Amino acid sequence: MADLTVERLFSDPPLTGHLPVQMKFSPDGRTITYLQVGQDDRERLDLWRYSLVTGQADKWIDARDLMRSGQATAAELAERERRRMFSSGITSYEWSPDSSGVLVPVDGVAWLVRSDTKNVVALTGEDNRQTDIRFSPSGRWISFVRDGDLYRLEVTTGIEQAITKDAQAGITNGLADFIAQEEMHRFHGYWWQPDETAIVFTRVDDSRVALSHRFEINADGFDVMPQRYPFAGATNAEVRLGRYQFDTGTTEWIAYADDDEDYLARVDHVADRLILQVQDRSQQQLKVKQVTGSQAVTLWCETSPTWINLHDNLKAADKNLVWTSQRDD
Repeated sequence: MADLTVERLFSDPPLTGHLPVQMKFSPDGRTITYLQVGQDDRERLDLWRYSLVTGQADKWIDARDLMRSGQATAAELAERERRRMFSSGITSYEWSPDSSGVLVPVDGVAWLVRSDTKNVVALTGEDNRQTDIRFSPSGRWISFVRDGDLYRLEVTTGIEQAITKDAQAGITNGLADFIAQEEMHRFHGYWWQPDETAIVFTRVDDSRVALSHRFEINADGFDVMPQRYPFAGATNAEVRLGRYQFDTGTTEWIAYADDDEDYLARVDHVADRLILQVQDRSQQQLKVKQVTGSQAVTLWCETSPTWINLHDNLKAADKNLVWTSQRDD
């Protein structure tokens, strides 16, 4: 038996095999899609599909056909770090609601592949980089953040609309703030209303957060990276929550916080309700609130002498809400 060397542990093919990840059913139930590492590169993920009709699997999209050179934006790098994402290529994808195609974001570009072909079409320009690219509920639109502003784009026409226009140094729209991503695992900063008449988004101003520096070590040395880091007990970013109405082109700001230091932990459209989860800075109190107009009214409150564990177990049951609590262990 040959010795298992350090070199072999970290060479290709990986000893763990080529296990599929992010398996999803198409909405029509005819196809299972998944990501799988490339035969020649353990860091690259390609998109595969398995037909439940024919029982055959094939590589649908080779990520190398979509990958491009270019520096990722600070928002992209931050999200990858906080998601502990180490792969390249196709790291996420989303089925259209009618199963007609799949949205594949790669290196800041939104690509669309139709279900009956392997041809891909770039929905966004390849000269720009976009982040958090997603379908609207009906699939008529895609939405994304570019240069700190939130956009929507009509898939069939390619017509693009800027939802916000005030991004600048220290101010972003539609992106989750540092604490939401790192501590609360909330990676989205915008949410479509189910009927697509409005979109809810966060406006983050971290210009008041202290500027610090961190070191990124590489093979040739290290880089010093400036970063606004919210140290414990220090000033946090200001996070506002707005609802943009497409028919009027106006934004209504929602008063969700009872204290200036409250955290916006979760935002969900549950049936026809907009439900927020708001946590105090000590993380010992969590309020579940329903938004009516520009106000958020507390439905119930969870408390703990230590801290509240956040979760995503909030569902609608007829006119009621179903919630998981640890209050009685």
